[in-house]
Amino acid sequence: CHLTDGGVGALSKCIPRSLLELSLKVALCQRVSCQGIEELAKGLPETLRTISLDFSSCKRVDDDALELLGRHLPVGLRRFSVNMSGCRAVGNSGVRILFSAQLPLESLVL
Repeated sequence: CHLTDGGVGALSKCIPRSLLELSLKVALCQRVSCQGIEELAKGLPETLRTISLDFSSCKRVDDDALELLGRHLPVGLRRFSVNMSGCRAVGNSGVRILFSAQLPLESLVL
C-alpha cells in the first residue's frame, strides 16, 4: 500500500457532507499513522450512521489514533466497526478511550 497520511487527509476532505455510510480499508499501509487518522476523523460528516474502518497491520497506528477517532465520531453514529488487528501499539487504553465516546450505538465491532 502506498497510501500516506497526506492521502488519507486529502480523502477526508472529499467525503460528501450528506454521506450516511463510510467503509474504508487501508490495511497494511505502513505510512499511515495517527496523523492520517486524525485528519480522517476531523473530516467525518455528522450525517454518518455507519462507519467501517480497517487499519489492520498499520504499524504506525497506536492508542492515540483510537483516542483521536473517538473524539471525532459523529453523534448520530449507529454502527461502528474498526479493525486494528496487527497494530501492535494498540492496547487496552486505546479501546477504553474509544468507548468513552458513549455513543448510542446499535452495533460495535472491534
